[in-house]
Amino acid sequence: MKSFMSIVLAACIAFFMSLMAVSKAHALELGINITKYDGSSSQQSGWHGKNEDNEVEPGCVTDQSWDLEGFFLKGSELQVVGGFDFLNGNGNIKIGDIFIDVDGSYDPDAYTMTKNGNVKVKNNFGYEYVFDLDVGNNKYTVYDISKGAYTETVYYKGNHHSNAYRYVSGGKKIASGTLNYLSGLFDSDVGGLSGGTHYALTGIDLGFIAGKDFTAHQTLGCGNDNLMGSGTAPVPEPATILLVGSGLALFGAMGRRKAGSKRV
Repeated sequence: MKSFMSIVLAACIAFFMSLMAVSKAHALELGINITKYDGSSSQQSGWHGKNEDNEVEPGCVTDQSWDLEGFFLKGSELQVVGGFDFLNGNGNIKIGDIFIDVDGSYDPDAYTMTKNGNVKVKNNFGYEYVFDLDVGNNKYTVYDISKGAYTETVYYKGNHHSNAYRYVSGGKKIASGTLNYLSGLFDSDVGGLSGGTHYALTGIDLGFIAGKDFTAHQTLGCGNDNLMGSGTAPVPEPATILLVGSGLALFGAMGRRKAGSKRV
């Protein structure tokens, strides 16, 4: 019996170690590209097309350091890649939060800027959730913003189509997690996206909307680029849930047995 328990314990430990190894290794492994056309257009050749790589908003700076390039989905993990530095920003312009729509009601034109400057407004853009990003501390918080929440618009009035920009207040916290920031990436590291220099954010868990179709949105504080993506958040496989649950139950049982053996 002791030998059998040792074998089971070793198997469980190996399983959890493999999960940790996969988690660490996949930081540089992108999933399926789920980027979609952001809806903006221009006659300028080479930019402002339906390919979001090497594309910014009409009338904006066409430079790699301002480019948001792609959303990716790896299992339930949402990932984002850009030439824009998600941690340090570009000058005084910072990255925005990631907004999630699950019912198809998002509307970037719900509020139109009348002058340059960030404006706090009610969340009329149709997004139900937001990943409030804290890249400097490698973490995020998920809020339900379907009722009574406030968001912030982008900086330039000409790019109101990029809204919303940032979560402000009034949402209901429903989850939190660890964020991974990666820099110094080459084209070959990010699925062949072009530009030579790239950054990425990974570890963004969509488990709270498992089984639902979604649209993801992110922009910069000036609205120089707008990134959209759409996909379906997968439902965890029953076999994986059962195996993890069995391992946790086994650890709990062994802990109780060990504690009981010390009683006189």
